[in-house]
Amino acid sequence: MPDSLYSDMLGTTQALKAINMPFNQVLAHQITGMYPTCNRNLMYCKDFAFMNERQWSLLKKTSKPITKAEDAEVQSMGTSQSFHFSLNVSLPSSSQPKRPTSKEKCLYKSSTNMSTLRPDVLLKALGMEWELDSLSFHKSDVLFDLLNSTLDLNTNNSDITPQDQDNVKSIEPTKMDGAQPSNNSIEIDLTEITKPRAVAKKGDITVIDLLIDDPYVTQRAMTTVLSHLYREDVDIDSRDAAGVFATSMALGFKQLKESCKLVMLNSISYKTVCHYYSVASKFDEEDVVKVCEHWLELNLIQDLSKRIQLRDLSNELLENTLNSDRLFVPSEYSVYKTVSSWLFLQLNPQLQVMPSYTVVISYFNSMPKSSSFLDSEYGQVYNFLFSSIRLHGITDSKDIQDIQMMNILPQSSIVELLSQQITALQCGGDMMGLKQFNTAAVRHGFVLCDVSSHSEVLSLYGFHFELKAKRKDYESCTFQFYFKRLKPNDPILGFQSCERNTFSLRSEREVRYCVTVQYDLNGIQFMESSGVLSSKFGLGRTTSKSKILSVDIQTTPVYISYALQLPPS
Repeated sequence: MPDSLYSDMLGTTQALKAINMPFNQVLAHQITGMYPTCNRNLMYCKDFAFMNERQWSLLKKTSKPITKAEDAEVQSMGTSQSFHFSLNVSLPSSSQPKRPTSKEKCLYKSSTNMSTLRPDVLLKALGMEWELDSLSFHKSDVLFDLLNSTLDLNTNNSDITPQDQDNVKSIEPTKMDGAQPSNNSIEIDLTEITKPRAVAKKGDITVIDLLIDDPYVTQRAMTTVLSHLYREDVDIDSRDAAGVFATSMALGFKQLKESCKLVMLNSISYKTVCHYYSVASKFDEEDVVKVCEHWLELNLIQDLSKRIQLRDLSNELLENTLNSDRLFVPSEYSVYKTVSSWLFLQLNPQLQVMPSYTVVISYFNSMPKSSSFLDSEYGQVYNFLFSSIRLHGITDSKDIQDIQMMNILPQSSIVELLSQQITALQCGGDMMGLKQFNTAAVRHGFVLCDVSSHSEVLSLYGFHFELKAKRKDYESCTFQFYFKRLKPNDPILGFQSCERNTFSLRSEREVRYCVTVQYDLNGIQFMESSGVLSSKFGLGRTTSKSKILSVDIQTTPVYISYALQLPPS
């Protein structure tokens, strides 16, 4: 057709010449592809803009009508003759192809079904009308039951004349998925479909009106799901997987639901994890929920905390992730940064780009200083999140200064933090009042990616430890993980650390610790842990090193976490 050639002016001219013929119903069907026997592009993996029903009606209005005699003459002459026909075709102003709408996509994909010449079901949903073929409804439990209810309705009302059936004007919408039904509608349960009154017969067309109250069910998702009526190999984009899954559940597409579930399991990232978790929790898909939870445990602080998608994380899910024993923590202050950034996004939902942490500090610093944010009326609901932060593990003076400047935490929490540090320094590192290892241990970690060794320094109340990860040998896949106590003159500390930091010269220091290694292999999560161990660390070569945890690793990245506690001694 000329309107599909766009900037090809020569091709447009030739196409206009080709269709300049007298109006004839048979020829018009052939031109617009309404006959399944006509020649058309069957590469339906791509979207094409075909003439829709509205364009076809406009075509008939702008066409020059002919008499029955002329029509018979055309039929006798065949298609080998040249005919003259006045047709007004408007070309797009831009040379770029117009993006097809959801309805156009569905109409194109449904046109590949050769079972009928025209659709016999009109589905009204999401403010659109979808022309469907009832012979494919066996793939959808909901649509199939609704169609059967129409047959039962026609059987029970056999005394009604066809003229009365054609005059059906008002069709009450069927309520789905939790919204309040109207007085004349029937609520549809996803597990048990009742006979709705939102179905009517208008001539040869069955009209089904659905009202689906689910934010994940969109026109785009509905297009993909309804295309499954005519195609088995429906391509599901990871960006639409949550919506397609919710729509397939609402309409009872069991096979498509499983395919969509597989896509979700293999495409979890910072862009999709919050939506996947939300829709999987709603429909009790435990497999997807567990994978999302594990991804968050490893990447909440490392990845998601730097993305605008952090705002999509629910309060409950964030709290559960922060309290998980498998949470990967680069440093205790990084946990505070993540929670405060999440809070900033909740208070500023209009943002579309993730701001820098400096902006977050300035925002909270600009608030009234009469009381802390958590003591205010709006901040009390977030107390449970900040109680999950191990403030005693934040020892850097710059970090503490930022916390004071932001004024999120109550003043009593700041005083307790400073008091804990002064007490520990004066008592040889003893962490007084912190007995439970799961809540008292200070966490520090790093990610190992395609390197043979890595090390970082953890300073805690006058004691300094080198956290080490290295390959056992060049050809081996075995990695060794351990840490050791550093001397004040150790070269890894650097001059500034030796000059500024406090050092304890105790000959022995009891330390409780746990080393945890986590990684993902072929979609399966693995975790190796040393368990909670206790040992006395000295300054000698043999006494300064912890036990070695050896793990065979076939893939990267690897998340290594060290948790240390200095009990009273």
